[in-house]
Amino acid sequence: MRNSFVLALAAMLFVSSCGRGGDSAPESVSETAAVADADAGETAPLGRLGEDVIPGAYRLDLVIDPNETHFEGRIEIDVAVSRDLDRIWLHGKGLSVTDAYATFGDSRVNAAYEEVDVTGVARLDFDETLPAGDITLHLAWSAAFMTVPDGLYRTEENSDHYVASQLQSISARKVFPGFDEPRFKTPYSITITAKTTDTVVTATREVSSQDLGDGTTRHVFQTTEPLPTYLLAFAIGPYDVNEWQAIPANAVRQVPLPLRGIAVRGRGARMDYALEHTADFVHHLEDYFAVPHPYPKLDILAPPDFFGGAMENAGAIMYTEYLVLMDESSALSQRRSYARVHAHEIAHQWFGNYVTPAWWDDIWLNESFASWIQYKIAAQTWPEGQFERGVLVRGLNAMRDDSLASARQIREPVETNATIDDAFDSITYQKGGAVLTMFETYLGEDAFRKGVRTHMQRFAHGTATVDDFMQSLADGSGRPEVRPAFQSFIDQPGVPLLEVRIDCDDSPSLEIRQSRYAPLGSGIDPQRTWQIPMCASVSLESGPRQVCALVDTPEMSLPLDTETCPDYVVPNGDGSGYFRFALDAAGWAALADAADTLDASQALAYADSLDAAFRAGAASADDLLEGMTALARHEAWDTVSEAMARYEGIIDATLNDDARRDLQLLGSQLYRPLADAISDGDDPQTVLLRANLTRFLAIVALDPGTRSELVEDARRYVGIAGTPDTSAVEPDIAETVLSVGVQEDGEPYFDALLELVNASDDPALRAYGLGALARTEDALLTVRLLDTVAGDGFSAPE
Repeated sequence: MRNSFVLALAAMLFVSSCGRGGDSAPESVSETAAVADADAGETAPLGRLGEDVIPGAYRLDLVIDPNETHFEGRIEIDVAVSRDLDRIWLHGKGLSVTDAYATFGDSRVNAAYEEVDVTGVARLDFDETLPAGDITLHLAWSAAFMTVPDGLYRTEENSDHYVASQLQSISARKVFPGFDEPRFKTPYSITITAKTTDTVVTATREVSSQDLGDGTTRHVFQTTEPLPTYLLAFAIGPYDVNEWQAIPANAVRQVPLPLRGIAVRGRGARMDYALEHTADFVHHLEDYFAVPHPYPKLDILAPPDFFGGAMENAGAIMYTEYLVLMDESSALSQRRSYARVHAHEIAHQWFGNYVTPAWWDDIWLNESFASWIQYKIAAQTWPEGQFERGVLVRGLNAMRDDSLASARQIREPVETNATIDDAFDSITYQKGGAVLTMFETYLGEDAFRKGVRTHMQRFAHGTATVDDFMQSLADGSGRPEVRPAFQSFIDQPGVPLLEVRIDCDDSPSLEIRQSRYAPLGSGIDPQRTWQIPMCASVSLESGPRQVCALVDTPEMSLPLDTETCPDYVVPNGDGSGYFRFALDAAGWAALADAADTLDASQALAYADSLDAAFRAGAASADDLLEGMTALARHEAWDTVSEAMARYEGIIDATLNDDARRDLQLLGSQLYRPLADAISDGDDPQTVLLRANLTRFLAIVALDPGTRSELVEDARRYVGIAGTPDTSAVEPDIAETVLSVGVQEDGEPYFDALLELVNASDDPALRAYGLGALARTEDALLTVRLLDTVAGDGFSAPE
């Protein structure tokens, strides 16, 4: 068994070292931030538009009928022009502009509109030179609806047609001409004409409407607070409107906040669960920021075919149906996803919407902050929901991408429109969130929050850079040293590695050396340093003790101020540090002996660092096996799950069939007793662990006993021998159980499950079912599945 295991580990090392061609960075294509304009010898800005023309307000008038293929609009944009000019650069993509001119005083100057670049850069050429000063631009246009969530898109559901928007990052230009950059925050006055029978939603509340007598109504909305283009929202169609009770006033907000749910016809009542808990999220966030919800209402929308999770539009947040259509009996995993994502998107109403990044190279701070605070707020709202270590687990996930030579830094320069969407990835969301946790721990929760509140006060309804944020943290916390430390993490890529050794030759100390983590075979230069807040936990006779330091040199010695030599050290003693650690052989052995006694955060950090050390050649196969075996006995569900995930990675990377079977058998021996001993309780810790154990044993380890138990439930679920009974399977293990049915029973089961999915409008059942169907191991059924899902009856996300 051990020989096969070591063979498998060697195979995994070979794959991780060589499978990416030496882990070298891909060649980049050089792009310039402007394109030549042959007519005038002027270059079109493919990045920032410049400072000559600054928008001050928009008046937007749209005519939208979801039953049509096109929409139309008119717009007036008040701009300040800094010098005389006869051309204005702006944005528009796919717009058929029929009228364009400028007015100032009593003068009118006509213009020709032309799109000059595929990213939606456009120009207005005026018949006469415009003088510097205040000018109003006027444009009229029509455009086709998009067929996927991009710009203003149109979709069909149960023979009804709906329209919704998705404007991030630079798709507002597909809806209306304007200045589509986050730094241009202006108020918008919006009017929408639609069928009288349609619901019409945008960023603000409706203030009046006029029946036009032709089956349409003109809806006039309250002028918005200053917003960037990408945070506007539109939804038009026969939506259900679930009018919920307003969120009560509190010590921060003096007036109630109107709250509604907007869903496809017939599904509005299924938003009760999401709406019922929204007030708690809002109250906790208002308390954290010490600023009332920045917008006059809050709508929660679930438009059909929306994908990408959710979008934080000001006052009108959009979600995939899976995240907001549920009830108390829905899967715990689904309700936890709702809580986490809902906290994330509502947090954006402050961090991102109220205070907006000035340019896309700082969008990471928006997403990092929301990814960090979502777990804090979810845990306050639902203390039993097991959110406490969410940022830690996501940070460990980010380290996998950050361990590549091609990894990018958190704050990546964005020079052109074409590279904006590259700023959205695991480094943006997960690494950034983990770094914020580290600095919150370093400064202290109260001091960090003072820095955030300072930032909100300084830049209310405005824009800010990450430099502004760092200064706010430094000023609010009274800790100026946070700036260079923070900077060291956002302006260079990679995972710091701390090699830590207990030295008890004289006075006990920790000897620390830092470098950049590099797996075997990588071309990474390890000679990098950071300013790393480290709090190590050492085990002494008197109990565990934390020793903290800012590791800001390549090597340092940290005195332990004790007479006795520690039994072991966990260098990431509270799990808040964004770094990995390596120990000597004695250090790894001591941690393996203590693994099941470590607290959950320490155990998670240990599991990742041990696995990473093995991949870097700094820990042996025996060290890895002993550590993962010990962690299988840990009491925390996420620690056991993390160890299983690391073990699954070993199995997946194993090239030898015999070794793979040996590893699967060992996995069954490790985790089947734990699965057998787990209770039937419905507390979140038990449900989450049971779900992950069931998946590992059935899908990864291919444990025969587990699969034979599940297949009977799978058959009852789809009604192989009778009427389908979807209550036969606990929802949190549904995809696993149905996957076993697909794999064990083949085509008859596949057909029955596909029919059940087709007949359901439950987003959770459809997700579980499609996930299970995709696990078929029959090539012909795979082809059928792809053909079927590409046809009618399935949404674009599906």
